[in-house]
Amino acid sequence: DITMSDFDVTVGHVVSGAIGMHIPINDHSLRLEVEVTNQINELDSFLITSPGRKRQQFNISGTDVSITTFLLNGYKDITIQNKLSAYITTGLGVAYSEMTTDNASLSYDNHIISIEDDSDGGTSFVWQVGAGFGYDLTDNTTINTGYRYLGGSSFDLSSGGHHVTAGLRYSF
Repeated sequence: DITMSDFDVTVGHVVSGAIGMHIPINDHSLRLEVEVTNQINELDSFLITSPGRKRQQFNISGTDVSITTFLLNGYKDITIQNKLSAYITTGLGVAYSEMTTDNASLSYDNHIISIEDDSDGGTSFVWQVGAGFGYDLTDNTTINTGYRYLGGSSFDLSSGGHHVTAGLRYSF
């Protein structure tokens, strides 16, 4: 079997939006939300391992990888001080991932191969875990920062994705 691994991508963009609800349970603060996220990165290189364990590095241009996730997330908020809190989160959902080539070329050693314009995608199960901090600017507005690890079963999520996040939450 030939395997592709060690994908290197150019930092792209991530746009995310969510809507949810706060569930007070005794002295605990729980939140549930539905989140939609889209990220696009340009694929720069990857490693192919062939039978006999021969490894070859390939550089690629003109290839974008797009992932759109739909997640149901749960949050546990932990009060640290008056306006400062921490949170842990986990989520489950699906992702649609797509690789698109446009005037792409593949290079290895001293060879350059043109790649036909194409698009290929698929849907897979995804999950995420994370943690972070929030600071209440007002009674209804919280600024937050955190870390998330997104894992899944598709070709571009098999090694996971690390995300540092920053956001603004408005409660009404």
